[in-house]
Amino acid sequence: VLTDADSSIAFNFRVDGNQELSVTGGAEIAFLAENGTITPVDSLTATAASGVIRLNDFLTSGHQTYNSPVVTAARGTEVNLTSTGGDLSFAATIDNGSVPADSLVTNSRGTTDFAGALGATRPLDGLTYTASGTIVIDNPITVINDVRISTSDSGDDNLVIQSPAAVSTGANGSVTLSVHDDLDIQSGATISTATLDIMVDIASTPDDAGVGSIVQIDGTLNVATSTNVLGGMDDDTFTITAQAGSAFDVDGGNPTASPGDLLVIDAASADVAIDIAAGTITVAGAMPISAASIERIGISNASQIAINGGIDSDLFAIARDPSSPGRDVLSIDGDAQFQLSN
Repeated sequence: VLTDADSSIAFNFRVDGNQELSVTGGAEIAFLAENGTITPVDSLTATAASGVIRLNDFLTSGHQTYNSPVVTAARGTEVNLTSTGGDLSFAATIDNGSVPADSLVTNSRGTTDFAGALGATRPLDGLTYTASGTIVIDNPITVINDVRISTSDSGDDNLVIQSPAAVSTGANGSVTLSVHDDLDIQSGATISTATLDIMVDIASTPDDAGVGSIVQIDGTLNVATSTNVLGGMDDDTFTITAQAGSAFDVDGGNPTASPGDLLVIDAASADVAIDIAAGTITVAGAMPISAASIERIGISNASQIAINGGIDSDLFAIARDPSSPGRDVLSIDGDAQFQLSN
């Protein structure tokens, strides 16, 4: 336990040893070397009463708790924060502190809790975030290049991005979300990037065998190229609100058993056009959605649905929810063929 209520505390050289470390400084705390590289520290608790915690690599076998704002100090490389058996907890903001900018890499066998914004004042170069269990993102993340968020395969390994989270990269950056179980991008959350890659149902352990992922995308996506969604070998369900700021390329991933993958598109009361030959679904006012290896497609909250067939004979089977009031019109190649009424 190190305490100096009046001054800053700086560690200019490596900190090692299988002991708990608690540091409280009246001003700034600085860990400027790569720590725990020979013998991991048991745990770390750091509190800078009126300053920031300047941080380089830290490896612990137990928890790491940062009770003050964190500023990276890796001189343009990566700050790697790893706990092999505990949680990572950040009570305040995290910002870049180097020129060129540092990337932040966090890896925890427990949970990781970011209570403040990441890169809001000085953007990080990138973020790689891996944790066990369910990950919840509810604060802004701002980086120059790439964001990679991954759940470990340890049971209920879900990813939730909820309001007011805003994940943002530079013009050439990307966001990659790798989820063993379910993904929920909730209304009010935003992702802004050049490319968004989503991979789900990637579990390899027996407890997840035969259990597909559920993907729910209701937040706002602003993606310059496309949002690419890839399922796994089980029956996955993808529910997507069509986006004005992003096209979608959804690949169900060839499940091994029936009934297969389900893609449900929320049209938000707009018209929908399904092009069988092109394999696209377009909601009025939104960018197109392409589908591959999808066995079932559902359209919800559509004002009108137009189905455009290919050059061969096509068979259309349509099931309507009898509990839904009103009247639907089915148009094939632009001509009103018949109506479905209560």
